[in-house]
Amino acid sequence: MSIFQFKYFSIKQDKAAMKVGTDAMLLGSFVDVSNKKRALDVGSGTGVLACMLAQQKSDLFIDAVEIEGNAFSELVINVQNTSFSNQINPIYGDILTLHFDSKYDLIVSNPPYFEDTYLSQHNERNLARHILDLTPNKLIGLCFKLLSDNGDFWVIIPAKNIDVWLKTAEKIGFYLVSEIKIMGVPGRHVRSIISFSKQIRQINHQVFVIRDINGNYTNEYKKRTKEFHFNTPNR
Repeated sequence: MSIFQFKYFSIKQDKAAMKVGTDAMLLGSFVDVSNKKRALDVGSGTGVLACMLAQQKSDLFIDAVEIEGNAFSELVINVQNTSFSNQINPIYGDILTLHFDSKYDLIVSNPPYFEDTYLSQHNERNLARHILDLTPNKLIGLCFKLLSDNGDFWVIIPAKNIDVWLKTAEKIGFYLVSEIKIMGVPGRHVRSIISFSKQIRQINHQVFVIRDINGNYTNEYKKRTKEFHFNTPNR
């Protein structure tokens, strides 16, 4: 049985195509939940982001949407096995066709991103990893529609796709609030965690390094994830 053990919850991931990884760990640890009451996790997978957000704020309620059946079944189990199951509402379906009655003051997503690689023979993995119907334009447009006027939209994306995301978001009406450049090792930009708002704010720029030149986790990574990991090994 494949289980990723966190400090306060565990993630069962036997059937899900995509396992818990550094992207979700970092996004969940950087998202600012201050003053937030209602959140939407787009493409929740096994529920790791939803659980990380719920852990940080006991009065934050999260709708966790997942389209792939195996991942959704494990999402339900994982949520039920937490001490904050009353905060998370698993929703099965296509985010593009679901109906939502009200808006959210926080939206998070660790979206599919291998839009230019070969498709897998396994449809579950394709749904999880490839931009098929959920293009950046559709996802950003949907999040703009579902986000409250003072809300925040957080996402993690590959470094090579940043310009497309920023231009698309600006065209739709979003303003950049923060960009955290994630370095796999010093000098190698691999991802960016970006947040958007409908309001103009002072932009926050950061650089965050995961591993040092020797391949060991940096102190900043250990500090950032210490509330979620039992401990962070060097490798």
